[in-house]
Amino acid sequence: MDEKPRTRRKALTRRRIDTRERLLDAAMGVFVAKGFGRTRIDDVCQAAGYTKGAFYSNFTSLEELFFALYDRQSEVGATAVLAAVDPASAAAADSTPAVVAVVEEWAMTVPLDRDWLLINTDFVSYAARFPEVAADLADHRRRLRAEVIEALTAFVAASGIELPASLPTPADLARAVVTVYDGVIYQLLLDMSEAQVRQHLVAILTAVVS
Repeated sequence: MDEKPRTRRKALTRRRIDTRERLLDAAMGVFVAKGFGRTRIDDVCQAAGYTKGAFYSNFTSLEELFFALYDRQSEVGATAVLAAVDPASAAAADSTPAVVAVVEEWAMTVPLDRDWLLINTDFVSYAARFPEVAADLADHRRRLRAEVIEALTAFVAASGIELPASLPTPADLARAVVTVYDGVIYQLLLDMSEAQVRQHLVAILTAVVS
């Protein structure tokens, strides 16, 4: 008698996850086409093929939906960081890697998504006009930086890598990498191809950490 209710709850949970993912995927396309500030909940529902009821069962607002997108995209970027600074790989290496090599590996593998950059740029401009939204965005960015710093700290401890004198701690290195990335990546919206942006990113980061 107990098995059927548990099975049904699991099915409902899976269906809700699928609905949420479809809404997020649809929102990506709508945000790219219209911009965050011009998008309405109806636009996302129409693109996803759902009613407003389905939307509100998953999100309370477009801002909340954006932060769900932000967290999903951040996981992709964090995966690239974790792969470049895997403590297990560092411990198994025959020699201590140079910080330049680690940074180069990350810069050559980190995802560069022009559509997401366009959406994020729109949202940053929007958030700047609303202090509560800006505070939420800052909190999400702080959590992402903390994850990167934690990974770098573990990597430095496992590998014995020597950080440059100008960036003596993993937190300093993480801030420098993020700052350079934020500055260079916007050229993808303007006049550079992905390959050019990646090469530019590698060149600047190499100069910073050398």
